[in-house]
Amino acid sequence: MAKGKPLTAEQKQQIVDLYQSGQNTTQIAQQMGLTGVTASRLIRSLGLTRSRTIPEQQRAQIVAAYNAGKSSLQIGAELGLCSTTVAKVVRQAGTTRGTEYRAARDKRIIEEYQRGASTVQLAENYNLDASQVFLIVKKAGALRVQKRITLEQKTAAVASYLSGKSSEKVATEIGVCAVSVQKLVKSAGHEVRRRVITEDERRAVVDAYVKSGSSDKAAKITGVSGPMVLSICREAGLPVVNKRLVSCHLPTDEIIAAHQSGETTIEIGKRYGAEKSVIGRLLKKAGFRLDDLNILTPLQRQARKNRYALHGLRQRGENSHRWKGGRTDLRALIRPSAKYKAWRTAVFQRDNFACQHCGCKGGSIQADHIYPFSRILDDHQITTLEQADECAALWDVDNGRTLCESCHRRTPTWGSKLQRKMQV
Repeated sequence: MAKGKPLTAEQKQQIVDLYQSGQNTTQIAQQMGLTGVTASRLIRSLGLTRSRTIPEQQRAQIVAAYNAGKSSLQIGAELGLCSTTVAKVVRQAGTTRGTEYRAARDKRIIEEYQRGASTVQLAENYNLDASQVFLIVKKAGALRVQKRITLEQKTAAVASYLSGKSSEKVATEIGVCAVSVQKLVKSAGHEVRRRVITEDERRAVVDAYVKSGSSDKAAKITGVSGPMVLSICREAGLPVVNKRLVSCHLPTDEIIAAHQSGETTIEIGKRYGAEKSVIGRLLKKAGFRLDDLNILTPLQRQARKNRYALHGLRQRGENSHRWKGGRTDLRALIRPSAKYKAWRTAVFQRDNFACQHCGCKGGSIQADHIYPFSRILDDHQITTLEQADECAALWDVDNGRTLCESCHRRTPTWGSKLQRKMQV
């Protein structure tokens, strides 16, 4: 389907029927020639979203692939799932990789880099960004010395370029990038040739731009740079605004109706493949004042409230990315209890509300367990609030001391310092 063309009523009904029959939005998008985002947006707007159930066999397959070293992105691409769903299944199985796995991965990356692999190759192999690989290698102090080009190589590169070869071919011959070749040609006092575009290539560029509506996509399709695509389209008489087709190609009546029903310019722009500024100019040209675009009408306010409420329901409970199986940390349950507050007050009163290290009085003071709070829970194997109430060591006032926040932070048992020590 061409970009920017709205869905017909028949297409919408077909999407709904396929979704209700059990297909997911990815399958529907492939079947109807749409993007997954378009199908998902329509389903959400109609309130028909369903929680996806992952069968046990597929869960076991995800965990096995994750344990084999694959990332959530790779597993999702293989099984047709999103990486968030894969990560959630892995967390529920309790098999998330930690510091040891990352250390082993970084070691392999450094070894392969030292054997001659590039950061781009390593990024593709380990499903990382090239900048992440660069930082890993840089942190280890293993960066290779930048390649130096000899005078003979420079002379030969300039001669090859002047003989008619492209900068890409010359770069491949001497083992550098095309930009370096162009810099060598400029430093030698020569001009860099502009790529000659044939008439067939020009027609292909124009067709790709009209169909995709984006200079970036047209550049990938035709192999021409983005700025060259825009230049060709302007020469061909195509109106170019923000790398998108201008608003005169958009259905004005439908956009106005969508705006009046409560949709924002961003949502409308995503539907028709246009920037929000293009939608804003179209609405302004249709008679809407700029202030009207920023001030929500009662209908728009209610529509946005409904969207937020639906989003909150989708992110609640097990659907939340912070879900940990319904478990709340025991320490978070003990600290707000009345017994803990009474113990803290008793410690403050005994020390006259003064820090026992620096002597400051009042302000941000805290009650610290000398025999650490977390270690008491571990040593006495306390797992419930009832067990915590019966543990005398936890409520011993002599085991408490008053500290200001700055002094408390400098203690070896502050925050995650103790947790790291206990893990070692």
